[in-house]
Amino acid sequence: MRRREFVTLAGGAVIAWPFVAKAQRQTTIPRIAYLGASSPANIDPRQIEQFKVGLAENGLIDGQNVNVDYLWGEGSPDRLRQHAVALANGNLAVIVTAGPQPVRALLEAKVRSPIVFAILNDPISDGFIKSLARPGGNLTGLSMSGSDLESKRLQILKDTV
Repeated sequence: MRRREFVTLAGGAVIAWPFVAKAQRQTTIPRIAYLGASSPANIDPRQIEQFKVGLAENGLIDGQNVNVDYLWGEGSPDRLRQHAVALANGNLAVIVTAGPQPVRALLEAKVRSPIVFAILNDPISDGFIKSLARPGGNLTGLSMSGSDLESKRLQILKDTV
């Protein structure tokens, strides 16, 4: 009789264990930071709207399965540096930014979180990345033009003429 009780107890524990373990796990919602150089009043509101649309297209809804912090430099380099230092000390999934000033502030603050930039004219000559193909470090993003692209465009123009 004791053997049956033991087998029943052990079998029940094996079946119940995944549910107990899942209940004990605490899920943390990833944090994303958006760092802007100016203020929300000075940018096209469609930028933030499209940022939110892009997140939603990838299954990320602010306040549900991701938290997005919007930080603004308000045109002040000092305020931008303060935000960058705060972000360097935070546990973030990614930092999204646009323009060279926020990128420079984040790199100077030695942020370890991944940084995704948009709207940089030439990140190579600005000294942010080594090459478009292999940016290196924790920095990646969208470049509007680059020295490699400019020479290619010039060659296409010459061939066309």
